[in-house]
Amino acid sequence: MARNLRTERRLLAADEFETVSTTHYPKLAELSEKELADTIRRLREMRNKARSHSHRQRREIRGKAEPKGQRTPSDNSGSKEKLQVLAAALQRAKRAAGRLEDIRRPARRGQVAIAQRALALKAKAEKPHHPPAEPTAGQGMNPVPSEPEDAFIREGEFDRSPHDNRTAQGLRDKG
Repeated sequence: MARNLRTERRLLAADEFETVSTTHYPKLAELSEKELADTIRRLREMRNKARSHSHRQRREIRGKAEPKGQRTPSDNSGSKEKLQVLAAALQRAKRAAGRLEDIRRPARRGQVAIAQRALALKAKAEKPHHPPAEPTAGQGMNPVPSEPEDAFIREGEFDRSPHDNRTAQGLRDKG
């Protein structure tokens, strides 16, 4: 879930917010590759710390672990939200690092040659893959002769009243 900067500032400490704020668009595009790698490393450390803190709090609430502070925490929502903010920031930073990696890595020569050859073969082909979209007359549907259905109802039973139907059904069931 997307959070605004005000919510992030409320959930994070000052140094944490400073690191997370660099993962938003204008600042993220200005980071060098080394700075981005350093930011990712710090975000991972903060996320792991928040994850273990949230896990410990959850265990304290359930009574599985001794409280670390004076009293047992009553709620874990703040720790969960902090963890989600840090995970989202890490995801943004890793996506930006992947884009930088794609730009920096040159295309493989073998793949380029294969793609160029395929493009030349496609351009040289005379026959188009699909027929033109013109209105063409076809033979249409073949008529299927209808066969008369077998008569399941005898003539005398066709126009009966409900009482007669009940009686006839009883006779059929007997015999």
